[in-house]
Amino acid sequence: MIRTRSILFLVVMLIAASTALADTDSLELIQLVVSNTNGAIEDLITEARTMATQLEEEYRSGYIDSGNYRSSVASIAGKLVKDTQELANAALSLAREHGISVKCYRVTVELAFIKVSVDPLIICDD
Repeated sequence: MIRTRSILFLVVMLIAASTALADTDSLELIQLVVSNTNGAIEDLITEARTMATQLEEEYRSGYIDSGNYRSSVASIAGKLVKDTQELANAALSLAREHGISVKCYRVTVELAFIKVSVDPLIICDD
């Protein structure tokens, strides 16, 4: 639920940013977008870790079998990567439109037995 709200919020913000805030300094606008994007990515990471930890506890307690545990954690990891890439790509696209250099940097996230890389952002033009 947090994941969907975070993504929807950011998409709406990106759309509004390119129109309603047109008078705002481009760098300030992109700084706001990058900050909110990174916050949404952190929310997604936290949610994915919580879900993976809960599944791990259920598996260790014998409530779910190995196959369900492994496939569920893999699904969470895949969704995390997909969602963070979508957020990062939207922010990168907006930054390019405003002529601001922004890049992704890799962060490794461990979810139970799986490690994935996600893409928070950093502004290169300061």
